[in-house]
Amino acid sequence: MNFFGFFMHGGGDDVIDLAPLVDIAFLLLTFFMMTTTFAPQEVLKVETPKSSSSLLEPVKQYITVTVGDSTKEGQIRVYMDEVNTRIAALSEKYGEAKARSTEGIEVARIPNPNDSIEVNKAIAELRDVLMRARLADAKQTVVLKADKQVKFSIIYKIMTTMKSVNFEQVQMVTTMER
Repeated sequence: MNFFGFFMHGGGDDVIDLAPLVDIAFLLLTFFMMTTTFAPQEVLKVETPKSSSSLLEPVKQYITVTVGDSTKEGQIRVYMDEVNTRIAALSEKYGEAKARSTEGIEVARIPNPNDSIEVNKAIAELRDVLMRARLADAKQTVVLKADKQVKFSIIYKIMTTMKSVNFEQVQMVTTMER
C-alpha cells in the first residue's frame, strides 16, 4: 500500500517513520491544552454604553468592578484575574473558597438607587475590597464595567472611590460606536 509517496512494507533507504512526529504533535497539543487559561464567565451580564474610544481592556493584572442595572437589582461584583491577589484581598472577609472562585465576589446590592444610605453602604463595601486589593498588588488596573441603565450618581461615586484608593490606572469599559 502506498501512503505519502513511499511504500510501508519492504522499505528502502528513503523510508520515513512518522510515528515520532505524531507523538510530538500530541505532546504539544496536550501541553497547550494544559497550560491554557480561559477567561472566567461573568455571572452579572451588563449592557455597556457606547463610546468612540479605541483603548482595549487590560489583559493582565486587572480588577473589574461590574455594576448591574440599577432599575432591577443594582448588584456590584468584583472580578480579579490574579489568584494570589484574590486570595490576599478577599479570603479574610469572604472566605478562601469564594476568593478562589473565578465568578467574582458580590460586594453589595443597591435595590433602591435613590436611598443614599444604601448607596453609601455599598460604596463603603466596594472601597474596602479595593483597598485590600491595592494592598495585595498596587500595580493592578481597575476597570469599571457598568450597565448603561445605572444612574450617573452611582457611577460617579464608584469612580471617585476608585480614584481615592490610588490605583495607577482606572478605566471604563464601553461598547465601540459604529
